[in-house]
Amino acid sequence: MLYITLRNFARPEIAKHKPGTILTEMSSPGLRLHIGLRTETWLYRFRSPGAATARRVRLGRFPNMDIVSASAEWAKAWALRDNGELLSKRDGGESAATRQNTQSA
Repeated sequence: MLYITLRNFARPEIAKHKPGTILTEMSSPGLRLHIGLRTETWLYRFRSPGAATARRVRLGRFPNMDIVSASAEWAKAWALRDNGELLSKRDGGESAATRQNTQSA
């Protein structure tokens, strides 16, 4: 796996990278773009307070979700983690924002 920090998350820049590459965004710790064979997926990777293992939550797919939207979803997931709420490793396509809205309703 190759970890690369990018400033420009535009489609031509993303297309330069091979499947298996994970791109990170410096201003949002844990926010990653995983380059797959067919899709690029935004992930938030974190450790829950007191947990020994890292977990991850799928935030959305690139290019449907751009860096601005991914950063907003990351901020919501970060707040949920800081509040001690557990997020599942596999959220079944449900974003952190959707889960938060469902719980508050």
